[in-house]
Amino acid sequence: MKGVNAASVQIRDRVVELLDKYSDESGRVECRKALAISKRLALDPLVVGRIATEEGYRISQCELGQFGKRKTGNFDSKTYELLKEYSSGDGKVTCADAYAVAQKVGLFKVRSTVKKSDLDVVDCQLGCFTEKKKARLRLMLDFSVKSKNSGKTLSLEDLKLLRLIKESKSLCEVVSLVGVSFEVLLERIKTVEKSLGITCLKSSYDCSEKAQLTDEAIVFLKKFEKLQEEVEKFAIKRFKELFYGDRVYRRKESL
Repeated sequence: MKGVNAASVQIRDRVVELLDKYSDESGRVECRKALAISKRLALDPLVVGRIATEEGYRISQCELGQFGKRKTGNFDSKTYELLKEYSSGDGKVTCADAYAVAQKVGLFKVRSTVKKSDLDVVDCQLGCFTEKKKARLRLMLDFSVKSKNSGKTLSLEDLKLLRLIKESKSLCEVVSLVGVSFEVLLERIKTVEKSLGITCLKSSYDCSEKAQLTDEAIVFLKKFEKLQEEVEKFAIKRFKELFYGDRVYRRKESL
């Protein structure tokens, strides 16, 4: 037993040594570096994550964009379909499975597609989250806009629809992603147009054609996305201040 305990202490000391090496002055260790430590030492990432927490280090900059400020790009339909193959019925994809997809298409595409779709990443390999905190927070921020003229309401789901139309290759692709018939899709577009009081599509389209949003629809989409981003950024910052502001992390001593 003494030999086992000695080995455990030795492993912990080695993990802490590397965490200290790769952490910044505030004790933050980037997700990719923590995963690299687990690979280098042939340890389960959960072990590295647990030791980091116990020793006062903080995992930062999630490679899948669940926390931190990693750069994201556009929604990618191929990546979405690959992720959907791994997802459960409610659209949840484990961190490990998301990384499996990233081996095929790259982390940037996976991060961007998850960020701009209805998919959710759960069960962080480092143990940072199971059901990610951001998802619970976003439920509290699920706001909508109501037109004073028509009385119609525009929701975040409607905005996702406009974004999909803008970024997809054809309306058939949008139909597949949304999971409705072409006729139902057209009805949803009409509802959005009534809500906004503007025309969203430049003209009528067949299912196989790529639809073009009108300039008015593009301007509205950009403004609403900017509003959503700023509200979420403020709310998440305040959420962390209120619920995690009393956490103390290891800080490097200045030389």
